Amino acid sequence: LPSATVQVEGTFTGTVTNADGRFSIPVERFPATLVVRFVGYATERVRVEAPTRDLLRVVLQPEPYQLSEVVVSSEDPAVRIMREVIARKQERRARLDRFRASAYNRFTIENDTGIVSITEGLSTFLWDRERGSREVVTASRQTDNVEFDGFLPAALFVANLYDDNIDVSGHNLMGITNPDALDHYRFRLEGTTRQEGREVYTISVETRRKLATGFEGTITVADEVYALLTVDLRPNDAFLFPPPIQFFDVTYRQQYLPYGEDQWLPADFRAELDLKVGFRGVLDFPVFRIRQFSRLSDYEINVPLPDSVYAADRIVLVDSAAVRADTLLNNPARVVPLSAREETAYASIDSTQTLEKAFAPGGVLGRAARVSAAAEETQQRRTSRLGFLSVTPDLTYNRVEGFSPALRAVVGGDAALYGRFGRAFGPEENVLGFGARLRRGRGEIQVGWDRRFRPMVESRTRFGLENSLGFLLGAADYFDYYRSERIEAVLEFGRNEPFRRFTVGLRRDDASPASRTTDFQLIENEPVTENPAITPGGVGSVVADVRIGAPHDPFGFTGGNSLRIKAELASKDLFGSDFGFARAQVLGAVRVPTFYRRRFLPQVLDVTLNLGVSNGALPPYRLWGIDGSNRGSKPASLRTLHGRPAVGDRTVLLTWEHNFRTVPFERIGWRWAVERNWSIVAFAGHGRTWLRPENAGSVSFPVGWAPQVTDGWHHEAGLSLSGVFGLLRLDVARRLDRGDWAVGFGAARIF
Repeated sequence: LPSATVQVEGTFTGTVTNADGRFSIPVERFPATLVVRFVGYATERVRVEAPTRDLLRVVLQPEPYQLSEVVVSSEDPAVRIMREVIARKQERRARLDRFRASAYNRFTIENDTGIVSITEGLSTFLWDRERGSREVVTASRQTDNVEFDGFLPAALFVANLYDDNIDVSGHNLMGITNPDALDHYRFRLEGTTRQEGREVYTISVETRRKLATGFEGTITVADEVYALLTVDLRPNDAFLFPPPIQFFDVTYRQQYLPYGEDQWLPADFRAELDLKVGFRGVLDFPVFRIRQFSRLSDYEINVPLPDSVYAADRIVLVDSAAVRADTLLNNPARVVPLSAREETAYASIDSTQTLEKAFAPGGVLGRAARVSAAAEETQQRRTSRLGFLSVTPDLTYNRVEGFSPALRAVVGGDAALYGRFGRAFGPEENVLGFGARLRRGRGEIQVGWDRRFRPMVESRTRFGLENSLGFLLGAADYFDYYRSERIEAVLEFGRNEPFRRFTVGLRRDDASPASRTTDFQLIENEPVTENPAITPGGVGSVVADVRIGAPHDPFGFTGGNSLRIKAELASKDLFGSDFGFARAQVLGAVRVPTFYRRRFLPQVLDVTLNLGVSNGALPPYRLWGIDGSNRGSKPASLRTLHGRPAVGDRTVLLTWEHNFRTVPFERIGWRWAVERNWSIVAFAGHGRTWLRPENAGSVSFPVGWAPQVTDGWHHEAGLSLSGVFGLLRLDVARRLDRGDWAVGFGAARIF
């Protein structure tokens, strides 16, 4: 019998049998009695007179399965039983202040062909109601193909399914003994048996609402003490993940034993997880299987715990002396014996059988990834010979530069030199840049000079390569350009966790006109417009940039909370500037979970703000802009605003979208749509730009140039089907102030 519990009678020393029913257990005094339990079988007591390594065979006899007399009522008997279980648990937890236990853990990773790695660990686990958990690792070992220099904890990977709330891979699932569990779950009495003279109830579990995440399966409860004996649970069908996860299936099993003062605590934890990642036919990984087998024993309840383990903030500590001795895992009495398959794996797996080989991806992208990995390995070897050197390509194509290949190079580490070297074949002009940086702790100083062509207006949704491909395939060039020669010195400091960055610097930007040099497109769709020729001039300014939170995702795959404030103050007394002005921009994003918050991906409301203000006469390459989608679909833009971005010396754009996830399809029973991760998104946008007369009539503006300014307020609303072909979304939007319609495709809102 797998996972039968074996305990030395009169002590808290115990273990669990492996998949083949084998066990080993340390016994300090003889004679001793072993108590062997398995729900559905009569408990067996075996007397052992002296130490032995001989095989001890224990035969358990099945208990007759019986149903008690049932009284028909409006309430299932299981509800009364679980009401008592929940109440008793609260009483027991109130008396549990701290404990210490020994933990053993084994992870077995498999693919479609068999076991590919094994990792084991031993530790001492400590829990304190006020101070939390700590774990002291005493031993660790793994198959030769696992390259891991640290030490994995054992008990911290064990979920206690008796808890009120259980985290399962990002889902916050309500536990079956949560005080609100009777409102969330439906319990049914399936039958009874007996164990050690006490009735044992078998109860089925399922969520009351199919859209609410939770567990389903069976549990057993001991009568009289009303404690959980076993659980066999898995998340229900509302347990969903976005692409590229094709399926995620996990089953949890756990047993509980009584320890001092009627405390029922976990004796083991067994998890079986099957994970499939990829996009069918494009990127295909083998099925990833994890089998976890954990044992907890030798509990000491409400005993003093050493203050030394709580002196540091680290949750996991290492007993260096025990680890160096490296003998604990070789003691068969301290581990759960390996199964026959696991013993074979330990003996046969060598260092050449890496996990990368075991889970090598297939499909078009999989093959490309392997080629890319090989190229990266070659690049790393070259880099190791050349020192701290990294080189990346930078390609653009537009109506001003034509084809403009360039290379970005960085030499060094904390102290580094960098450069950008390229050629704009349209104007037949070199594009150059170089600089130096110095990092110290959380700060960085950077000084640089470059000469290149820059867009007149910064975009939150368009980047260079995307615009280049679009223009080459017949779309209008999204940007207007100017020739820029810039020198700047900046000081930056901040931290990565959580992300905080503050930058301040001095800049001189000399601008001159850039003419259209090419109209070549692979697909000729519409005439290529001229680039506006600005009046030459220079801007000397002080710049500042504050960034808090995750960087903005221009595609819209993800969302989050972030704030960015950019400011520039130009003065004619600074670097001989031809302009004097002040301008600032606030870019913000807020994500608010709305419904089904216990899911890995709850329904969310994403709101973005783009606010630009200024004072004084601005050159055209210092206006603020708000983006349109050009028949595309990108958050933080207006889907019904076509052409180039709307610009102004003052701008405001407020957008929001509510992602209903797969819930609408779950409600109507379209499981095929749920499996494809189709979701419904409602969105809206409100924007406006202004341009003061002194800026529209500025001598630096191109003659005859008519910048796109919104005609009053621009309001729109629409619906989106996200997840089309896995990675796309289809938008239908209507401009409310005019009645115009727009249809566009974009990247799916996955997270």
